[in-house]
Amino acid sequence: MYMVRSFDANLIASAETNGITVVVSNDAHIGRLCKERGLIIENPIPKEAAKKMRL
Repeated sequence: MYMVRSFDANLIASAETNGITVVVSNDAHIGRLCKERGLIIENPIPKEAAKKMRL
């Protein structure tokens, strides 16, 4: 069982309640929840920029 932050849970619940199927986020926790709930996750940060941020 995974811990879920209340903000993350509220975001996903709001998306589901309002029929939103695509969530835009670069947060790994949100990504995991989207995959678990069958939502599409779109990361707005280009892969090259993300690599540079992980230095």
